[in-house]
Amino acid sequence: MGKIERILLVVATIAERIDPQRTVYRLKIKKPSILDYIPIPFIRSVFEKIFNFYPCLKISHPEWFLPPTVILKKCKPDWDDEFEVEKRIYRRLQLLQGRFIPYFYGEAIYNGSSALVLSEIIGRRLFNITMEHGEDAEFERKLEEVYTALTSYRVIHGDTKLDNAMDVGDRIMVIDLQQAIIDETEFARSTNRGNARGLLCDLQLNCQYEDEARQRKRRD
Repeated sequence: MGKIERILLVVATIAERIDPQRTVYRLKIKKPSILDYIPIPFIRSVFEKIFNFYPCLKISHPEWFLPPTVILKKCKPDWDDEFEVEKRIYRRLQLLQGRFIPYFYGEAIYNGSSALVLSEIIGRRLFNITMEHGEDAEFERKLEEVYTALTSYRVIHGDTKLDNAMDVGDRIMVIDLQQAIIDETEFARSTNRGNARGLLCDLQLNCQYEDEARQRKRRD
């Protein structure tokens, strides 16, 4: 038997391109949840209790429980293989979704192109952060935490850069998994450990550049 696909028409009220350099959009969903289609409050509350009591329903049918805002990441031209890799990696890392990577709600067709439907991360890209003096240990802890988690599932984050890591306060989350690979190496000897150290080094360099810029400004 062939694979049965569930198809759902989702209507967005707003579609905003997040970055002109990326085919990534922020969508505001008109009716994100199946509960929004139940007009009678009492019946809606009954179903809501059922869904909350059986969270496996939300896991098996995530497309029926979308948040009001989602991120749509379109497949880039000639990146079909990488698109398939990213889908597989999100499924492999299902237990890390919402903690260290975005939630993956499924695949969509947007303007004729395949796209991933992901949760929005509210935080700051490390690229936009100037680390304060004395914060090295805290960022080191958060970077090692996220990359240790990836390593526990034998996943190497292949596109490691400050643009693809976001600080959300108590932890760091990573995005863009289309170049991820599977690797059996333990964390102490893995590429992920080097990734964590490399990002920390980049943050430290940015801090140094900022210090130098302030010193030049004072001299001027």
